[in-house]
Formats: sequence, C-alpha cells, structure tokens
Amino acid sequence: MPLGKFLKDRNGGCAAFFGQIREPRKALMEAVSSRMRLDTYGPAFDGSIKNSESSGSFKDIILKEYSYNLCPENSLYPGYYTEKVLEAFASGSLPITWADQNIGCDFNPKSFLNLLDYASQGYNGWDDLISDRQCVEQFESAALLTSIPSVEPLRDYVKRIIAVAR
Repeated sequence: MPLGKFLKDRNGGCAAFFGQIREPRKALMEAVSSRMRLDTYGPAFDGSIKNSESSGSFKDIILKEYSYNLCPENSLYPGYYTEKVLEAFASGSLPITWADQNIGCDFNPKSFLNLLDYASQGYNGWDDLISDRQCVEQFESAALLTSIPSVEPLRDYVKRIIAVAR
C-alpha cells in the first residue's frame, strides 16, 4: 500500500528518534535540518522517549504528525535493515534513511529516500526530490513492497540444512 498524500494534514517537518549520535547521523541531521525543520526525540537528545512502554510517548503516534522521518541505519551491511524504514512508512511518513544500496532488493527504492546515494555530494541534492511536486507524487504512489513476501525460499533453505545434518 502506498503512502498516499503524506504531506496532507501533516506539519511538513521531519522527526528523528536516536539513542546515540555517531557519524554519519550528525552529518545527516545537519543535511536535513538545513533544508527543513527537524525535531529530535530520544535518549540522544532530552531522553523524553526511552521506550514506548515507560515513557507514555509512542513513536508511531508522534510520526503521524510528520511528513518525513530521518531514520538512518546504525551500520551499512548488505541485507541489514532494521525496523526504521518500516515504522516510518507504516506511520505515513516518508522515510529518509541511510542504508546499504542493496535495500532496493527488499524494499521499493521509489518509496523512500536513501541519503547514502548523496554521500559523495556532501548530502546535497536530495532535497530537490521533495521540492518537486511530480517527485512527491511518485513517492506518494509507491508501495514499500513490490511483491508479496514468501517464506518458501527460507523453508527450502532450512530443509537443505536439515538434510545435510542427517
């Protein structure tokens, strides 16, 4: 399911939830905050959101107020993608991530912004996509998944392991 009109009825800003600020997060925050309002949450800032159960603040509820979510991965490893892009997308915010380029194998690269693509340019140029109405409409109409996931390959893999172990 696509995001739909993610800018409509939202404040147009970007939210970031961080437990720590190591590079490249600092550079990413600077790149985003120089182009739009960036509101920060989590232990790396004021500690207001430690976890959803103890704080009474829920990330998905907060994200519903924002058009964008800066949600970079902690590390770059092929196939390593955490909940970050999924949470942003499920909340109706456009994910702005920093992830291994292979993320396009698992998720539709037309449904989020990957700032890694702009690293060699000093994180410049990505904002052209969100200021162009036609590009925004493409993000709004893109589904995060382009096909229904299947457990068949995993099942076959486990069967082969069990067969070898016998």
